[in-house]
Amino acid sequence: AAPGRAPTRPPPAHAAPPTDRPAHATAQSAELAPGLALRGSDGEDPIGYMRSTVETLGTVTGREDEAAAALEEYDAKIAEATTALDEAGLAGAEFTMADGWVTNGAVSIRMYTPGSFFGAIGAALGLVNAWTEGGDPDYGLAQTDVEGLTQLGDVQFLYVASDSEANPFEEGLAGNAVWEQLPFVTAGDVHRLPDGIWMFGGPLSAAAYAGAVGEALPAWRADPRARRPARPPARGAPRPAARPSPPTSRRRCRRGSRRCSSTSPRGSTGRRATAC
Repeated sequence: AAPGRAPTRPPPAHAAPPTDRPAHATAQSAELAPGLALRGSDGEDPIGYMRSTVETLGTVTGREDEAAAALEEYDAKIAEATTALDEAGLAGAEFTMADGWVTNGAVSIRMYTPGSFFGAIGAALGLVNAWTEGGDPDYGLAQTDVEGLTQLGDVQFLYVASDSEANPFEEGLAGNAVWEQLPFVTAGDVHRLPDGIWMFGGPLSAAAYAGAVGEALPAWRADPRARRPARPPARGAPRPAARPSPPTSRRRCRRGSRRCSSTSPRGSTGRRATAC
């Protein structure tokens, strides 16, 4: 519940217990103070679960109007971005979403399946996720490497990276023969989205991601020069100084995923509040 405002209503029947934290941890928290423990996400229906979670939090805190307004903002941004993609001839286009990290020169890649937060938003925009393999039951995340990407054909490859770390795709895979021969790389269909969008968030994060996709892909379609593969920086070249992260985001943790209040094992996300 919000500070200074105690819950006044019981949680709705659809509130789901957490599956991504030990049961004893939830029990210990309940001994400290009254609270409501919810599952972080649901890989079967990420957007539906996000909506129900926001409604649950609005109910137990007496902020139903604020919850409804957040969902309405999300719906409006989905409609706006979908229209932009349709007008650009991108309805039904295949895409993938990824992030990654570099450890001792090796690039690890995390793919967002249809059961992920970003994957589900892509489907809401009318896009088709080309990466359907793997994915954990809560967050829909799958692991691969550059060789695993060879199963992809002509897709729009979307990714996020942080200026404070080596870009796993532009720098980590610079000069990699496998990467440079992938169809979407040679076609210039690799798109870095703005940093600072929380990939395990709620309706405001979802609206930001939808807006970023709705701007990036139509702009690429409209400007043929944008289709040329970006020239990666030379190995050893200094990177630009990191820009400050938006106040609503946290620094990337050392294991390659963003965090809100806790870190998580590589390849999963751990516990995160869904309605941020």
